[in-house]
Amino acid sequence: DPFLQPVNLTAADGMVIPITMGDIDYLRQYGARLSINWGSQLGASIMILLMLLLLTRPDKRRSPIFIINALCLLCNCIRSFLQVRYLTGNYWNFYSLVAADTSRDTDADRANTVTANTFTLIVVMLIFASLSIQVWVVTKTTSTLQRTIIMGVTTVFALAAVAFRFAVTVISNMLVMQRAEYGMRYTEWLFDQMLVMQAVATWMYCTVFTAKLGYALVQRRKLGLSQFGPMQIVFIMAVQTMIFPALFTVLQFYKSVPELGSVSITILCIFPPLSAIWAGVVANDAQLGAS
Repeated sequence: DPFLQPVNLTAADGMVIPITMGDIDYLRQYGARLSINWGSQLGASIMILLMLLLLTRPDKRRSPIFIINALCLLCNCIRSFLQVRYLTGNYWNFYSLVAADTSRDTDADRANTVTANTFTLIVVMLIFASLSIQVWVVTKTTSTLQRTIIMGVTTVFALAAVAFRFAVTVISNMLVMQRAEYGMRYTEWLFDQMLVMQAVATWMYCTVFTAKLGYALVQRRKLGLSQFGPMQIVFIMAVQTMIFPALFTVLQFYKSVPELGSVSITILCIFPPLSAIWAGVVANDAQLGAS
């Protein structure tokens, strides 16, 4: 098969590296998929950030949840842009990838990767801060004991997820600065544990949302209050936030499309402010209709 014919590359030390045309085509397709993936995340983050800034009422712009959501989207825009820029640098060079040759990597390439890793950590921290504030608000009507237990359990899982992400960030940045040839290949187990813990922590928070809001909706329906409003919107978005990030996290382990795992963080950035915008618009429409 000429499309899979072998090709020999000669390394800097004279060693012959056997590859195939299939390897070249795989990296070509993978680079295109990465570009589409990160470009889509960048565009979505910019769009939701602009919507959040334009549609949020001025009296709500000083609230902690608005500030955190806006910062989260802004940092995710920077993170996505840096990941796109990675594909135009010396790291994404066919020979460098195949031969694990880092001799052409510049300080700018390493700085870009370290900054992207660091912004990913910041985004994850902001996401869990936002989720914690929302859980605190949702559990206001519960007893002090229940609220303490819920906040304690969710906070422990959030701190564990952030700790795993922090460890991966530190190790990855150290390997980048040391010009390690194979990156985190020997610590993939830590990366996998980080993904699992992040998904579990997200599920913990969203379970609280859906359970509390679902119970409130049932009680409202018993009282005859079945009109579609902000509470239903937040409930819908909470269910989606449970399903989609977990789905994309699972796809991270599917080796055919590993790039889709990064989408889970962007979804967690987008859904909370999107639900707030939607709920705010519906509430304003209801007030206009009543007047």
